[in-house]
Amino acid sequence: MYLFTILVGLPIVLAVGLWWIPFRFLQAFMFVFSFFVSLCSALLFLSPSTFSFSLGSFFSTAVIVIDTLLILYFLKEGLGLKDKRVWILALIQLGLFSLVESSIGSNYGRADFIIDELSTFMFTVINIVGSLIVVYAVWYIDKESISENRKRFFLCVLILFLSVMNLIVATNSLMLFFLLFELTTLASYLLIGFRKNEISIHNALKALWMNQIGGVFILIAVILGIFYKTAPYFDGLMENGSMLVVVSLIAMAGLVKGAQIPFDSWLLGAMVAPSPVSAILHSATMVKLAPFVILKLAPAYEHTIVGQSIMVFGSFVFVIAGLYGLSRDNFKEILGYSTISLLGLMIAMATIVGNEHKDILYIIIFFHAISKALLFLLAGILEKNHNVKNISDMDGLLHKAPLSTSMIMIGFATITLPPFGLFFGKLFSIELVASNMRSDPTYLFLLAALAVGSAILILLYFKVASLLFSKNAKDEAYCSEKPFTCEMISPYIFTLLLMCSAFLIVFGGIEIPLIYILGSLLLIFVIPFWLKIDPFKNVDRVKEYHCGEQGHFGVAQWSFSFTNGIEKTILLTGIVAFIAIALGGLL
Repeated sequence: MYLFTILVGLPIVLAVGLWWIPFRFLQAFMFVFSFFVSLCSALLFLSPSTFSFSLGSFFSTAVIVIDTLLILYFLKEGLGLKDKRVWILALIQLGLFSLVESSIGSNYGRADFIIDELSTFMFTVINIVGSLIVVYAVWYIDKESISENRKRFFLCVLILFLSVMNLIVATNSLMLFFLLFELTTLASYLLIGFRKNEISIHNALKALWMNQIGGVFILIAVILGIFYKTAPYFDGLMENGSMLVVVSLIAMAGLVKGAQIPFDSWLLGAMVAPSPVSAILHSATMVKLAPFVILKLAPAYEHTIVGQSIMVFGSFVFVIAGLYGLSRDNFKEILGYSTISLLGLMIAMATIVGNEHKDILYIIIFFHAISKALLFLLAGILEKNHNVKNISDMDGLLHKAPLSTSMIMIGFATITLPPFGLFFGKLFSIELVASNMRSDPTYLFLLAALAVGSAILILLYFKVASLLFSKNAKDEAYCSEKPFTCEMISPYIFTLLLMCSAFLIVFGGIEIPLIYILGSLLLIFVIPFWLKIDPFKNVDRVKEYHCGEQGHFGVAQWSFSFTNGIEKTILLTGIVAFIAIALGGLL
């Protein structure tokens, strides 16, 4: 209980205190903060125990007040910025919320918060990865041409975001879940629109109204639960198997927060925000609510059409989002689509792992969070230090920024190759799915998606790698990166954690031939070093003579794009999938 209090309270204390801490000392303070919250979350996870508690009447009243003020704020923003979708959804939320509060009882006798194994696992993801992103954010935001108060506000929102996430993964009350769900929506809106230019405001409003739809799903679920006399608590849903429609609506809210098609555009729009925002939304915290909610609700929809629909939908997104990534040139957009793709895999696996195999999903979630955090932080370093945003501008980056490029390759390798955690997470997933195909033929769809989607992601990452290794003949003088700088602290730690994941897998009792491990490590470390020293001088660097005419050439890339008609069909498929999940809850 004390450790949980630290995880929730310490970010609030630091968010208040950072307004008085001299800016030059902020990164040191953030690093100490990261150490403490990471230690607390690790201790909670390593000493499993379940405990629960409830809010008193004062805090329950405060929740109602904060909820009302939050919805009114969304209404004000929608009216002020003339976005009909935002203010209409705010009015719908206000009406539904009023109906809930006038109908809900107070004698359910259930805990408002339950700390269990799933919660403590999520604490490790949120606090280890999220806090290191905040450490990096101090350096990044200091490079922005804005006032110091704006910089401190940015850091304040990031830190408070961690506190909200620690609360939401421990909540048992659906009404508290709604409040915290909307607070994450508020944080997304503020962070995405932070730069206050036209595109930032547009994308922030898109994130706002799309996530408001998820809030509407939660409120409708609570109303239906009250009508059928079901306690508006997660553990209440687990006990009442007849309330499948309520479970399906909560699952749909999770899918919205996880940016699954057709709600993927709000997360892609977050790319206009500072890179720490992309990192903390995509890797560590908010989007991981999707597999978290699906796994938490899994006992309620096991062996039902709702579970099958979610599994098939997640498999579909795993493949399609990877194909979308192949059509993009912006580095952060490529990382964004691969995030949405792997979230689809996590969601699909969450429906089938059960209590016996949930460690498979833990491996995928944790190591994906670290790998993607590393890659997004490096994208910010390339943007700030080398003015590189698109992969078409990465020609010869291995020679211009060898340190950052090497860590990008490590990030890619830990997602796709053995002996790293995410590779084995996908391998174990294939084994689990294949072993259960006889009991459920729909598993064949997930098995095919695992094979095809994994291959697409390898193509996606090697599309980037092909440019990192190239070298333009006219570039004779190359920059050298300083290895010991403030921005490198968090990437170094993430890289170390990923390297450790290989040893944890190897020494964790998994039987894998040593030659495979050595071969993978050689591929990751030796080939980039070989290409760096460039043994093929005067072969691939000399252009043909064209009698004075200027010649242009570039490294070939495997690319892919959908026609407008197919994109509309995919969007419609996503909408149909949500309808199918809702209807499945009524059967």
